Amino acid sequence: LTLVAVGLANTDMARRLLLSRLNDTLNGQISLEDHDIALFGSRIELRHLALRSPDGELLAALDRLLINWRWRDLPGGTLHISEIAIDAPRANLVVNRDGRLNLLDVFPTSAEDPPADSDAPAEGQLPINLVVADFRLNRGQVDFRHLPSDLHLHLADLGAESDLDLKARKGQLNLRLAGVEIDTPQIETRIAAMDLHTALEGDAIHLATLSLATDQEQTRLSAQGRMVDWNQDPHLDLKLTLESELAQWSALVPADPPLSGALTMDLTVAGPLGDPTARLAASYGGGHLG
Repeated sequence: LTLVAVGLANTDMARRLLLSRLNDTLNGQISLEDHDIALFGSRIELRHLALRSPDGELLAALDRLLINWRWRDLPGGTLHISEIAIDAPRANLVVNRDGRLNLLDVFPTSAEDPPADSDAPAEGQLPINLVVADFRLNRGQVDFRHLPSDLHLHLADLGAESDLDLKARKGQLNLRLAGVEIDTPQIETRIAAMDLHTALEGDAIHLATLSLATDQEQTRLSAQGRMVDWNQDPHLDLKLTLESELAQWSALVPADPPLSGALTMDLTVAGPLGDPTARLAASYGGGHLG
Protein backbone atom coordinates (compact mmCIF):
# COMPACT_ATOMS: atom_id res chain seq x y z
CA LEU A 1 0.00 0.00 0.00
CA THR A 2 2.85 2.39 0.79
CA LEU A 3 4.40 1.79 -2.63
CA VAL A 4 1.04 2.41 -4.28
CA ALA A 5 0.57 5.66 -2.34
CA VAL A 6 4.03 6.89 -3.29
CA GLY A 7 3.39 6.01 -6.93
CA LEU A 8 0.05 7.84 -6.94
CA ALA A 9 1.71 10.98 -5.52
CA ASN A 10 3.12 11.79 -8.99
CA THR A 11 -0.16 11.48 -10.87
CA ASP A 12 -2.25 14.35 -12.21
CA MET A 13 -5.14 13.12 -10.08
CA ALA A 14 -3.08 13.51 -6.88
CA ARG A 15 -1.97 16.99 -7.96
CA ARG A 16 -5.54 18.10 -8.66
CA LEU A 17 -6.76 16.64 -5.37
CA LEU A 18 -4.05 18.36 -3.35
CA LEU A 19 -4.61 21.70 -5.06
CA SER A 20 -8.35 21.40 -4.50
CA ARG A 21 -7.87 20.78 -0.78
CA LEU A 22 -5.42 23.67 -0.46
CA ASN A 23 -7.60 26.12 -2.39
CA ASP A 24 -10.58 25.21 -0.22
CA THR A 25 -8.69 26.67 2.76
CA LEU A 26 -7.52 29.85 0.99
CA ASN A 27 -9.17 33.06 -0.15
CA GLY A 28 -7.01 32.93 -3.29
CA GLN A 29 -5.82 30.16 -5.57
CA ILE A 30 -2.66 28.05 -5.89
CA SER A 31 -1.78 26.52 -9.25
CA LEU A 32 0.91 23.95 -10.11
CA GLU A 33 1.66 22.79 -13.66
CA ASP A 34 3.86 19.78 -12.90
CA HIS A 35 5.58 17.95 -10.06
CA ASP A 36 7.89 15.06 -9.28
CA ILE A 37 7.80 13.56 -5.77
CA ALA A 38 10.10 10.72 -4.79
CA LEU A 39 9.94 10.26 -1.02
CA PHE A 40 12.09 7.13 -1.06
CA GLY A 41 14.45 8.90 -3.45
CA SER A 42 14.58 11.94 -1.11
CA ARG A 43 13.54 14.38 -3.81
CA ILE A 44 10.75 16.86 -4.50
CA GLU A 45 10.47 19.02 -7.60
CA LEU A 46 7.67 21.50 -8.31
CA ARG A 47 7.38 23.35 -11.61
CA HIS A 48 5.50 26.56 -12.36
CA LEU A 49 3.92 27.15 -8.95
CA ALA A 50 1.80 30.30 -8.54
CA LEU A 51 -0.37 32.01 -5.91
CA ARG A 52 -3.13 34.39 -6.99
CA SER A 53 -5.49 36.69 -5.12
CA PRO A 54 -9.29 36.21 -5.19
CA ASP A 55 -9.53 38.61 -8.17
CA GLY A 56 -6.83 36.74 -10.10
CA GLU A 57 -3.89 39.05 -9.40
CA LEU A 58 -0.54 37.23 -9.38
CA LEU A 59 1.00 37.54 -5.90
CA ALA A 60 3.88 35.06 -6.02
CA ALA A 61 5.25 32.50 -8.44
CA LEU A 62 8.32 30.47 -9.31
CA ASP A 63 9.43 28.42 -12.29
CA ARG A 64 11.01 25.58 -10.34
CA LEU A 65 11.59 24.41 -6.77
CA LEU A 66 13.91 21.45 -6.17
CA ILE A 67 14.67 19.91 -2.78
CA ASN A 68 16.99 16.95 -2.21
CA TRP A 69 17.63 15.51 1.24
CA ARG A 70 18.88 12.35 2.89
CA TRP A 71 17.08 10.24 5.47
CA ARG A 72 20.01 8.49 7.11
CA ASP A 73 20.91 11.40 9.44
CA LEU A 74 17.37 11.86 10.75
CA PRO A 75 17.52 9.13 13.49
CA GLY A 76 20.54 10.98 14.91
CA GLY A 77 18.57 14.22 15.18
CA THR A 78 19.76 15.96 11.99
CA LEU A 79 17.67 16.94 8.99
CA HIS A 80 20.26 17.10 6.21
CA ILE A 81 19.12 18.92 3.09
CA SER A 82 21.70 18.44 0.37
CA GLU A 83 20.18 20.86 -2.13
CA ILE A 84 17.54 23.56 -2.41
CA ALA A 85 17.22 25.28 -5.78
CA ILE A 86 14.69 28.02 -6.56
CA ASP A 87 14.47 29.31 -10.12
CA ALA A 88 12.83 32.60 -11.11
CA PRO A 89 10.82 33.38 -7.96
CA ARG A 90 8.60 36.45 -8.29
CA ALA A 91 6.57 38.43 -5.76
CA ASN A 92 4.14 41.34 -6.22
CA LEU A 93 3.54 42.89 -2.81
CA VAL A 94 1.32 45.86 -2.00
CA VAL A 95 0.62 47.55 1.33
CA ASN A 96 -2.79 49.21 0.94
CA ARG A 97 -3.96 52.54 2.34
CA ASP A 98 -5.01 50.80 5.56
CA GLY A 99 -1.50 49.41 6.07
CA ARG A 100 -2.38 45.80 5.25
CA LEU A 101 -0.21 43.59 3.03
CA ASN A 102 -2.11 42.11 0.08
CA LEU A 103 -0.53 38.68 0.62
CA LEU A 104 -2.27 38.36 4.01
CA ASP A 105 -5.72 38.59 2.40
CA VAL A 106 -5.19 35.16 0.82
CA PHE A 107 -4.76 33.31 4.11
CA PRO A 108 -7.65 32.88 6.56
CA THR A 109 -7.21 34.45 9.98
CA SER A 110 -7.52 32.44 13.19
CA ALA A 111 -9.66 33.84 15.98
CA GLU A 112 -7.77 32.00 18.71
CA ASP A 113 -4.08 31.56 19.43
CA PRO A 114 -2.88 27.95 19.31
CA PRO A 115 -2.40 26.32 22.72
CA ALA A 116 1.11 26.27 24.14
CA ASP A 117 3.07 23.10 23.52
CA SER A 118 4.09 21.64 26.87
CA ASP A 119 6.60 19.38 25.13
CA ALA A 120 8.36 22.26 23.40
CA PRO A 121 12.14 22.33 23.89
CA ALA A 122 13.60 24.71 26.42
CA GLU A 123 14.72 28.14 25.24
CA GLY A 124 17.99 27.93 23.33
CA GLN A 125 17.62 24.16 22.81
CA LEU A 126 17.07 22.91 19.26
CA PRO A 127 14.64 19.98 18.83
CA ILE A 128 16.50 18.93 15.68
CA ASN A 129 19.58 20.13 13.87
CA LEU A 130 19.16 21.57 10.38
CA VAL A 131 21.94 21.31 7.83
CA VAL A 132 21.57 22.89 4.39
CA ALA A 133 24.55 21.98 2.24
CA ASP A 134 23.63 23.96 -0.86
CA PHE A 135 20.98 26.67 -1.28
CA ARG A 136 20.66 28.52 -4.58
CA LEU A 137 18.22 31.16 -5.76
CA ASN A 138 18.37 32.48 -9.33
CA ARG A 139 16.64 35.24 -11.29
CA GLY A 140 14.46 36.49 -8.47
CA GLN A 141 12.22 39.56 -8.76
CA VAL A 142 10.30 41.54 -6.15
CA ASP A 143 7.88 44.38 -6.87
CA PHE A 144 6.79 46.23 -3.71
CA ARG A 145 4.38 49.16 -3.40
CA HIS A 146 3.61 51.02 -0.17
CA LEU A 147 0.52 53.05 -0.99
CA PRO A 148 0.41 55.19 2.21
CA SER A 149 3.83 56.69 1.37
CA ASP A 150 3.60 56.29 -2.43
CA LEU A 151 6.78 54.20 -2.40
CA HIS A 152 7.62 51.83 -5.25
CA LEU A 153 10.55 49.41 -4.91
CA HIS A 154 11.59 46.94 -7.59
CA LEU A 155 14.34 44.34 -7.16
CA ALA A 156 15.58 42.68 -10.35
CA ASP A 157 17.77 39.63 -10.99
CA LEU A 158 18.10 38.61 -7.35
CA GLY A 159 20.50 35.74 -6.72
CA ALA A 160 21.72 33.99 -3.59
CA GLU A 161 23.92 31.10 -2.50
CA SER A 162 24.07 29.84 1.07
CA ASP A 163 24.87 26.94 3.37
CA LEU A 164 24.03 26.42 7.04
CA ASP A 165 24.67 24.13 10.00
CA LEU A 166 22.24 25.36 12.65
CA LYS A 167 23.61 23.45 15.63
CA ALA A 168 27.21 24.34 14.84
CA ARG A 169 26.16 27.95 14.18
CA LYS A 170 28.09 27.98 10.98
CA GLY A 171 27.13 29.14 7.51
CA GLN A 172 27.54 31.72 4.82
CA LEU A 173 25.36 33.84 2.56
CA ASN A 174 26.23 35.44 -0.77
CA LEU A 175 23.58 37.80 -2.11
CA ARG A 176 23.59 39.78 -5.34
CA LEU A 177 21.23 42.16 -7.10
CA ALA A 178 21.63 43.36 -10.66
CA GLY A 179 19.18 46.22 -10.28
CA VAL A 180 17.16 48.12 -7.68
CA GLU A 181 14.70 50.88 -8.55
CA ILE A 182 13.34 53.18 -5.83
CA ASP A 183 10.61 55.67 -6.68
CA THR A 184 8.97 58.09 -4.23
CA PRO A 185 7.43 61.57 -4.63
CA GLN A 186 10.71 63.03 -3.30
CA ILE A 187 13.32 60.89 -5.03
CA GLU A 188 13.79 58.48 -7.90
CA THR A 189 16.98 56.46 -8.10
CA ARG A 190 18.38 53.23 -9.43
CA ILE A 191 21.02 51.01 -7.89
CA ALA A 192 22.95 49.25 -10.63
CA ALA A 193 24.39 46.43 -8.53
CA MET A 194 24.70 45.16 -4.98
CA ASP A 195 26.85 42.35 -3.60
CA LEU A 196 26.76 41.03 -0.04
CA HIS A 197 29.03 38.35 1.43
CA THR A 198 28.49 37.39 5.06
CA ALA A 199 29.31 34.42 7.29
CA LEU A 200 28.09 32.99 10.59
CA GLU A 201 30.77 31.54 12.87
CA GLY A 202 29.56 30.62 16.34
CA ASP A 203 28.42 33.77 18.13
CA ALA A 204 29.80 36.12 15.46
CA ILE A 205 28.31 37.35 12.19
CA HIS A 206 31.02 38.53 9.80
CA LEU A 207 30.22 41.03 7.08
CA ALA A 208 32.99 40.21 4.64
CA THR A 209 31.91 42.68 1.96
CA LEU A 210 28.96 44.85 1.06
CA SER A 211 29.23 46.88 -2.12
CA LEU A 212 26.59 49.03 -3.77
CA ALA A 213 26.78 51.20 -6.90
CA THR A 214 24.28 53.56 -8.50
CA ASP A 215 23.36 53.35 -12.15
CA GLN A 216 25.85 56.08 -13.09
CA GLU A 217 28.53 54.43 -10.91
CA GLN A 218 29.19 57.84 -9.32
CA THR A 219 28.18 56.67 -5.85
CA ARG A 220 29.50 53.56 -4.13
CA LEU A 221 28.83 52.24 -0.65
CA SER A 222 31.00 49.54 0.88
CA ALA A 223 31.04 47.99 4.35
CA GLN A 224 33.08 45.53 6.37
CA GLY A 225 32.94 44.33 9.97
CA ARG A 226 31.23 41.93 12.30
CA MET A 227 28.65 41.50 15.06
CA VAL A 228 29.65 39.33 18.05
CA ASP A 229 27.38 37.71 20.66
CA TRP A 230 24.49 38.31 18.24
CA ASN A 231 22.09 36.03 20.13
CA GLN A 232 22.71 37.39 23.65
CA ASP A 233 24.54 40.74 23.93
CA PRO A 234 25.23 41.98 20.39
CA HIS A 235 28.31 44.13 19.87
CA LEU A 236 29.18 45.87 16.60
CA ASP A 237 32.46 46.53 14.89
CA LEU A 238 31.62 48.01 11.48
CA LYS A 239 33.09 50.41 8.96
CA LEU A 240 31.04 51.93 6.14
CA THR A 241 32.57 53.95 3.30
CA LEU A 242 30.57 56.19 0.96
CA GLU A 243 32.20 57.54 -2.20
CA SER A 244 30.17 59.97 -4.27
CA GLU A 245 30.49 62.55 -7.02
CA LEU A 246 28.60 65.61 -5.76
CA ALA A 247 27.48 66.70 -9.23
CA GLN A 248 24.81 63.99 -9.31
CA TRP A 249 23.15 65.45 -6.20
CA SER A 250 22.62 68.93 -7.71
CA ALA A 251 18.93 68.24 -8.34
CA LEU A 252 18.33 67.47 -4.66
CA VAL A 253 20.65 70.17 -3.26
CA PRO A 254 20.39 73.25 -5.51
CA ALA A 255 23.46 75.51 -5.36
CA ASP A 256 25.06 78.27 -7.38
CA PRO A 257 27.50 77.28 -8.77
CA PRO A 258 26.36 73.62 -8.84
CA LEU A 259 28.01 71.16 -6.48
CA SER A 260 30.97 69.26 -7.86
CA GLY A 261 33.96 67.25 -6.70
CA ALA A 262 34.51 63.84 -5.10
CA LEU A 263 33.39 63.25 -1.51
CA THR A 264 34.43 60.27 0.64
CA MET A 265 32.83 59.57 4.03
CA ASP A 266 33.88 56.88 6.51
CA LEU A 267 31.57 55.85 9.34
CA THR A 268 32.85 53.52 12.05
CA VAL A 269 30.46 52.00 14.57
CA ALA A 270 31.70 50.02 17.58
CA GLY A 271 30.26 48.84 20.88
CA PRO A 272 26.97 47.37 22.15
CA LEU A 273 24.11 47.34 19.68
CA GLY A 274 21.88 49.46 21.92
CA ASP A 275 24.52 52.14 22.59
CA PRO A 276 27.35 52.03 20.06
CA THR A 277 30.03 54.65 19.55
CA ALA A 278 30.04 56.19 16.07
CA ARG A 279 32.70 58.26 14.37
CA LEU A 280 32.33 60.04 11.04
CA ALA A 281 35.23 61.27 8.91
CA ALA A 282 35.06 62.96 5.52
CA SER A 283 37.49 63.95 2.80
CA TYR A 284 36.85 66.19 -0.20
CA GLY A 285 38.66 66.03 -3.51
CA GLY A 286 38.04 69.61 -4.62
CA GLY A 287 35.41 71.32 -6.72
CA HIS A 288 32.47 73.59 -5.81
CA LEU A 289 30.53 73.40 -2.55
CA GLY A 290 28.23 76.30 -3.35
